[in-house]
Amino acid sequence: THMAFAARISGVPSLPGLSRDAIHQVVSQGSGRIRICYERELLSTTRPQEGQMVVRWQVDRSGRVVDPAVIRDSLGLPGLKACVLAQVQSWVFPPCTARCDVTYPFEFLLHS
Repeated sequence: THMAFAARISGVPSLPGLSRDAIHQVVSQGSGRIRICYERELLSTTRPQEGQMVVRWQVDRSGRVVDPAVIRDSLGLPGLKACVLAQVQSWVFPPCTARCDVTYPFEFLLHS
C-alpha cells in the first residue's frame, strides 16, 4: 500500500485579484509537504484513513495567509490537521486586491 494525496481545484472560484490558476499553483507547490504530513500521520496510526479536509484561509494584500482553519474534516487526525494548517500558513500567494477568502478541499487517499 502506498499513500497518495490529491488536491482538487474543483469548486474553487477565482477571486478579485486572485485567479483560480494562481491559487492552484501555490497549492500544487505546497502539496508535497501536505503529502508528508499525511504519510507521517499514517505511520503513527493503527488504521490508515482516507478522507477529505476542507481548509479556509484569507489572503491579504501582501499575499500572506491569514487565519487558516479546518472547516470540515472527515479524517479526525489531530496531528494531520495541525500539520496541514502549519503548511498553509507558510504559503505566499500573489497579492490580493482586498482580503480574499479561499476554501480548498484536500483529499487524502490510500492506493494499493
